[in-house]
Amino acid sequence: MNLLVLVDSKEFYGVDRSIDDALALIADIPSVTLVNYLSGFQVNLYLNENSDQTTDIQIHLLNNLVVKAGQETVDKCKEVYARLQSNNHKPVFFYSHSNLHFYDLVFTNYNNLPLRDLTDVEAKIFSMLICY
Repeated sequence: MNLLVLVDSKEFYGVDRSIDDALALIADIPSVTLVNYLSGFQVNLYLNENSDQTTDIQIHLLNNLVVKAGQETVDKCKEVYARLQSNNHKPVFFYSHSNLHFYDLVFTNYNNLPLRDLTDVEAKIFSMLICY
């Protein structure tokens, strides 16, 4: 049996990150764009929470975001995933509860920037925030 491990900033970066760090990172990203991504994550998580495909969904969601962020981010995610798996853990990058906290962060600091897709840099930032 594998132990589910929620990947956080300590696991991913080796240091803890604060909410203030997260707020600074999302300040220039349109809130509506973040909400669209979070909504897509939440739908997939909810519809597959008791599924045998939980790992596949995690990888699918991660790929949708990190591929846009660039090869360095893809490689880091693969490294963290492999390290945790080698310790008989089942890495979880996306979790409904933490996703809801992220919604709260976005809505509390909502901006009215126009809807657009994430840039490569913003995708990298958002990937970093998934592990907060």
